[in-house]
Order: sequence, then structure tokens, then C-alpha cells
Amino acid sequence: MKFIYFLAAIFFSINGLYAQQNHFIYIQTENKQPFYVRMSDKVLSSSSSGYLVISKLQDGVHDLLIGFPKNEWPQQRISVKVKNNDAGYILKNFDIKGWGLFNLQTMEIVMSASNPAKSEQVTNTQSDGFAD
Repeated sequence: MKFIYFLAAIFFSINGLYAQQNHFIYIQTENKQPFYVRMSDKVLSSSSSGYLVISKLQDGVHDLLIGFPKNEWPQQRISVKVKNNDAGYILKNFDIKGWGLFNLQTMEIVMSASNPAKSEQVTNTQSDGFAD
């Protein structure tokens, strides 16, 4: 009977280890400029040379709100997907396209959602006796 309890304890311990895998994201700016990242209720600041490691991330999509000292540029909202591994990114300004994260492993670019194209709202006006 003790042997069954022992096997059950080992099984649940190993199962718990697989469920709690944490990952990290490394972000650095191209021009070594300091920045900060806001994730839900946490604010993390980069080093003075412009790099930051965000640790203890679970698999899934994480929304990052990236800002710069002295509000040099507006805050940028970038969603990063963490799936089964760690990731390294370069935070870069792509001029007209805006800010984005360049993935060092996959060479993909994740663009900011903070700069949506401005759309003008068109309203139709009626021309009748009452409107005049």
C-alpha cells in the first residue's frame, strides 16, 4: 500500500513540473536607448544600455505596453506569443510602419498595434427643404 502512495506522489510531482514551465523574453533596443515595459500591473525598466529580460512567463499571448523616457515616442502596444520556448527581440523603429519587435530566432517582425491608420468618418447629409 505504501508503494502505491509513493508512486502516486511521484506521478503528481512530475505532472506538476510539466504544468509550470516558465519562459523568458529578452528585448533590446537597436540604438541602446532605455525603455520600459508595462504588463498588466507590473512596470519593468530596461538597463541604461537598453536591454530587458522578462522572466516567469507562461505559454500564451502577452500584451506589452512599451514606453520611452521623457515620452520621446508614444507608448507602443505589442502582443508577443510565447509557445514552448524563450525568445529574443530587438525593439526597432521602422519609420513609416512604426515600432516593432524583430525576433532574433525566427527573423519575424511583430509590429505595434498602437499606430492604427486614421480613418475619416464620412457622413451623408440630406438636401431637402427641412435641412436647408
